[in-house]
Amino acid sequence: MGNRNFRGGLAVLGLTLSIMLPVMAFAQVDPFGFNEDDYSSWGIVDAPYPYEGYDAGGNWQGFGCFPVGNGLVFAHLGVDGDFNTLKGITGPGYQAHDDAGHAEWWKEGDWPGLKVKPVELNSATGQTGDLRFAPVEWENQSIQVLRGTAMVRTIQRAGDLTLYCMTYAVPNAPILTRYYLLAGEQPDNPIGLAVDRTDCVFDPTGLFIASGERLMEVMGSTTVEQSNRKHQTVLTGNKSENNGTPYKEWFISFRLFQPDQVYQPDSQCQEISDGFYRYSNELNSIPNNPESTYDYWKSWSAQNRQFDTGDRRLDDLMTQLPVIIEAQRDHYSGGVAPLVSYHGYWVRDHNGPILTYLANERFHEVTRMLRYHRAACLHYGHCWMQVPLDLDLSDLPGWQPDLGAALMPPAGRINATPTTAGDLSQIGTTDADWEGVTVEGAEIPSWIVLQHYWLWWAMHEAGRGEEADAFLKEAWPFIKLNLFQLPVDEHYGVRFHGDETYAGGALYSTYDREESGAIGYPNGYIPTDFFSFDNTLLHRSAAGQAIWMAETLNDDEARHQAAALKQQLDGLVNAYATNHHWAPALSPVTGQTWPTPFANIGLRPFWLAPALVSPALVATPDGVLGPSERAPATLASHYDWLRAGLWRGELPFTTPWSDYVTGHGLGYWLIAACQQGDKSTAVIAAEQLLNTAGPEGAWCEVLDGAGHPVEIYGRINRIRPWESGINYYALAQYLEKQSGWLDLTAAAGQWPAEPPQVNIPIYAHPFTEVFVITREDDYLDRLPDYPELAGIDHQNVAAIDAGLPFAVADLRSLLIHNWGEMVLDSAGNRLGGSTGGTRDPDLGIPFLFFDHNVRAAMDRRTMKDQDFWFGPEMTELLAEYEALGGVVIDADKVAEARLRGE
Repeated sequence: MGNRNFRGGLAVLGLTLSIMLPVMAFAQVDPFGFNEDDYSSWGIVDAPYPYEGYDAGGNWQGFGCFPVGNGLVFAHLGVDGDFNTLKGITGPGYQAHDDAGHAEWWKEGDWPGLKVKPVELNSATGQTGDLRFAPVEWENQSIQVLRGTAMVRTIQRAGDLTLYCMTYAVPNAPILTRYYLLAGEQPDNPIGLAVDRTDCVFDPTGLFIASGERLMEVMGSTTVEQSNRKHQTVLTGNKSENNGTPYKEWFISFRLFQPDQVYQPDSQCQEISDGFYRYSNELNSIPNNPESTYDYWKSWSAQNRQFDTGDRRLDDLMTQLPVIIEAQRDHYSGGVAPLVSYHGYWVRDHNGPILTYLANERFHEVTRMLRYHRAACLHYGHCWMQVPLDLDLSDLPGWQPDLGAALMPPAGRINATPTTAGDLSQIGTTDADWEGVTVEGAEIPSWIVLQHYWLWWAMHEAGRGEEADAFLKEAWPFIKLNLFQLPVDEHYGVRFHGDETYAGGALYSTYDREESGAIGYPNGYIPTDFFSFDNTLLHRSAAGQAIWMAETLNDDEARHQAAALKQQLDGLVNAYATNHHWAPALSPVTGQTWPTPFANIGLRPFWLAPALVSPALVATPDGVLGPSERAPATLASHYDWLRAGLWRGELPFTTPWSDYVTGHGLGYWLIAACQQGDKSTAVIAAEQLLNTAGPEGAWCEVLDGAGHPVEIYGRINRIRPWESGINYYALAQYLEKQSGWLDLTAAAGQWPAEPPQVNIPIYAHPFTEVFVITREDDYLDRLPDYPELAGIDHQNVAAIDAGLPFAVADLRSLLIHNWGEMVLDSAGNRLGGSTGGTRDPDLGIPFLFFDHNVRAAMDRRTMKDQDFWFGPEMTELLAEYEALGGVVIDADKVAEARLRGE
């Protein structure tokens, strides 16, 4: 692999990372034999115990989430108030299941959290069975990771006692290992280690921990003492010396079993299967040091891009992010699962990992994950956006075993390389029958095409064109299926999916818990049944890149089809163009454009065909610049519109009126600023990007205006591969771009404290007789149902989609005039304008019609709640309107009255 080293100073000099605490120098070499400089400068050091996310001064620092994983077993530390608590334990395998064995998509892990805590030991009777203990109460604690590895060290202190713990997953084995060293123990106050699983059942010897129908085996270089405390087993540990200092040592391994590998020992543990002894012996054979795991990870990280910017924190982050993503990559499927707290293979969530792997020329990993999803789509007969990570695909034509991946028998050896999903390179290729296979209805097919394009192009850039073309030919039928089967509306293009990260999947959860107006004007969020500029542009880009790929494969038919599709989408994309920028959405009811910027959508054109750190431009067969292909409009003016319109609170570049932003929103801004040569914005975005990373150096799914993590449907989703991967790509592009910017540290421009004025699309022509607020496009058919409206000419009806952003004041300006009397023609028709004179209000439009299902509570179709529709401001407006002679017709109230026979 051709590594490239980046050197040069960080653009943001003197960065203040509010979530970072200064790293203490305990000693040059720690008790595990590692230099303190071997640890990442990211972490939480000398934090209170228990930790509540705040430092000693009461400043919010955010919980860190430090993963350990090897593709077979996974867990994380740092989120609990006790840094040593293992949470999110999953395995073996990264696909979580319910009790019936069905795949689960949103779950913390297969196992409950595991606490292993020191206790003071004493015996009232001197008998082992009458062991008494009290937990050690720590005073402070620290957590850091060995740089370039998924190995986490915690340190906890109380007086003279110091407990060091190193946690890691043993490579190629379904085993989590914890290596404890305790210094400062007093002879008259012996310390043991209590394994505490209050929600599980312990075997009397402490060798097994049961969770439902599954068992976790606990073995290590320890002596087991029984306790009279239910659900706790005390490990007394061994005495050792480290650099001449006495320590008590525990080396504990947890082997996770598959559901069909459960062993049920009797109460005395006398009759246990041969498999148990084999597991026990092999667990005990693990050496009492972490060097082999350390060597594995250091070798892995050495193959990635190396960064030497002169800023330790930035270099450490760029070294660690690929590891955080790799620790979440499933061994069986090759897919990356966002394990805190999702499971499964998600197509859109692979964008970040794919860009990260390609930036490091890890083509095998990307090839494997794309093959797995392709085979899964053929298996289901539908190209789902999410599929389980553990599908048995061996019945598909072309399947072959994965050579070199030995099978793991039920009583297998822990050092054997576990099996994978198999060699999937021959599944779904030229001879496959894709007829009848269906695709998702929005952006997922476009992402599938683009992900294949990114891999193909990156391999060509790395001088591996022959391999790239071979893989493209293999995947071409699957690519064409997704390119040509996606439904495209002839007028407006592609709708939203509804589960986009910036929509229902994450950001929109903030709407469900906020009061009216807290996130909008009164709504800054777009209803997801609108047509989407984002998804239309995505598919336009997919079609444009497919022209190039089809020409490479000499597939003239597909090239002509792709060119025709691109031409169609060019016109549809331009339907969103207004005043030299693109509107993020169109109403399916009225065709009105969304009037305000929306960060994730508006920034999409700047990275659709990412240049993977080196943004070269070459001519494509259709004459458009590529691979950084652009939609047909002026990027500079669109960028200026976004830059002026996206600002709120302490965190810049968010959606107007919303205090929330996705974890990669600032990464989008950094990419766009780099491409536009906007130094000041790039500086701000880079600084804010680093300031919003977690203490481990990765990003959550959604942040608030101060950069703090936000709960999504009840939980904070941390160390996200999607968001973190995009930000890694953005920072890598930034570091390369700055070499051409002589004054990258120039002062940032002045940003407005409030959003600019926006013209809300609420209007009517002078002869309007009825103004309709609706959410459905057949509203005209319903008007004759109401006697007052039966004779109205449809040309004199104006309407607004209830989901568009407008305030009560906007509606008032339309319904009620303050200009004096209207000018009438000889027949009494209003001509508009004013005769001057009185300034008293007068009626603007005679009828206001609320269509059915418009004024619902907390309705994501309108993004307005009943505080808006029935609050004091609207109530006052309607009272004034009716006093002037206006008629309000509420379709829901009329329907209720008719049901009552009124």
